[in-house]
Amino acid sequence: MIVREFNSSDKELFLDFVNEVRNYDNNFEGFKVGNIDNFDLFLDKVNRGKVKVNDSISPQITYGVFDDGCLIGVFSLRLELVGCLINHGGNIGYFIRPSKRNMGYGTKVLRCAMDEASKYGLDRVLVTCRVGNIGSSKVIINNGGVLENIYYDEEKGEKIYRYWINLKG
Repeated sequence: MIVREFNSSDKELFLDFVNEVRNYDNNFEGFKVGNIDNFDLFLDKVNRGKVKVNDSISPQITYGVFDDGCLIGVFSLRLELVGCLINHGGNIGYFIRPSKRNMGYGTKVLRCAMDEASKYGLDRVLVTCRVGNIGSSKVIINNGGVLENIYYDEEKGEKIYRYWINLKG
C-alpha cells in the first residue's frame, strides 16, 4: 500500500472513488462527496486546510491510501484538537471505499494514519465514530482503541463513541 498526500496526478483515481462513494452513501459526514465537483478545487481546499487560520479550526493533512492502482481509502490527520473535534472527529478521520470494506482495509488505513501521527510526535490519538457504526468501532478496537466515553451530539442528535489509541509502546 502507498500512503501519500494527493497531487494532480490522482484526479481520475480520486473521481472514481468519489463516484463510488456517491452511489453508496452521499451523506456520509466527514466526507461530503456531494461537495466535490472539481478535483482542482478539492486539492486547493486540502492544501489550504493544512494551514492554521484561527484558534477554532484545527489544520489537517489529507492522505490517500492506494493499493494495486486503486484509491482504497482517505484519511485526515489533525495534529491538534480544537473546537468540536475534541468530542466528535478527533485526530484522525478515515473513509474506506465501499467496495473495499470488510476486507481488512479499514484496519490497515487507520494503522497508516496512526503511523503518520507518530511521525509528527503524537503520543496518542482520539478517533471517534457513531455508536451505530459497528464496522468502524471494530477497526478502532483492532488498532488498540480504548473507549473513553460516549458523547451525545445535541446538534446532530446522535451518540458518538470516543476512543483513544496509544501510539507509544
